[in-house]
Amino acid sequence: MRVRAADFRHVDWFGCRCRLLILAGKAVSQNRDFKIRGYTVGQAPNLPLIVVILAALVGWIVEEGSGASRIADSVFVVSLSIWSYLEAVDGVNAFRRVLGIVGFAVVLTRLVGQLH
Repeated sequence: MRVRAADFRHVDWFGCRCRLLILAGKAVSQNRDFKIRGYTVGQAPNLPLIVVILAALVGWIVEEGSGASRIADSVFVVSLSIWSYLEAVDGVNAFRRVLGIVGFAVVLTRLVGQLH
């Protein structure tokens, strides 16, 4: 059985398996893909995308320029970079690979914007 790079259920977190992720993965894997005529159009988010969403929410809630805001921005960029790489390299179809490339473009524009 080939383990995909984006499958975090098999990662050994700090010397022990993360039971919560395994249980959540089993619950989601029962009906993970939403397909139309065999083409995946929707899927439950993987761990990096969940972290991206949470970091975006934290960045939206906290005060602009605060320490929490800067940390949320950093977590957002790193997680989006990881998710983009995984989708661009190992996406289930061409649409998902294009989404990964778009994610890279978002990361690059945010980084260039912070350089100015």
